[in-house]
Amino acid sequence: MSENNLERIGIVRRSEKNQKIYQMLKAGILDGTYPVGMSLNEQDIAKEAGVGSAPVREAFRLLESEGLVAVRPWKGVVVLEMSDEELRELMQCREAVETMAMKLSFNAFRNDEVRFRALMEIDEALEQARSVSEESREFHQDTNAAIHNVWIRNGGNQRLIGICNELYQVIRRCRPPQNYTAERQRECCEEHRMIRDAIAELNIEKATAALVFHLQNATDYRIEQNRKMADSLK
Repeated sequence: MSENNLERIGIVRRSEKNQKIYQMLKAGILDGTYPVGMSLNEQDIAKEAGVGSAPVREAFRLLESEGLVAVRPWKGVVVLEMSDEELRELMQCREAVETMAMKLSFNAFRNDEVRFRALMEIDEALEQARSVSEESREFHQDTNAAIHNVWIRNGGNQRLIGICNELYQVIRRCRPPQNYTAERQRECCEEHRMIRDAIAELNIEKATAALVFHLQNATDYRIEQNRKMADSLK
């Protein structure tokens, strides 16, 4: 094999290794394994992944370009929280794609059997959400996701489903379970009930308006919680 071919193989392998570390760290940040404010140690990550320092440094560079981490004096590479404006923009994107999914889902909901199953799913999730204790806030997040998934999935657009899921992963990183209050849990149940009733009535305008109302309240709540968290760390 020629020297040029060997060199190209080496470049490809390094690129694959860089991507593997990058994807691993990004997934950990989005699912909360690496929480906001955590310092990421280059040597520890390299040792854990069984690689050298170079792929980790390249992963840090990519994550920094996406606004997920930043280099801070005395702390090194730190997992970032989103600014209020970044979070609001992200929620605006979610509102746009979810309202589109809601409108598409009514093509399926006009079928009585499909609509009945969808309403049963929502009712079951609402019942679970009402029954959990204040300490079970992370579980409430899961029931919330299950409800939204009803119209996202029934929209039938696979690309839109993928976008919604990716947005939800990023947004979930910005809402630590311990800041999800019992009062907000009750409000969410009521807002979801409004959406559920509009679907039952086959009223697409009412369902879309209720969804927008819910997501805008969620945006305001998350920004308020982020500010409280920032104040507590001062």
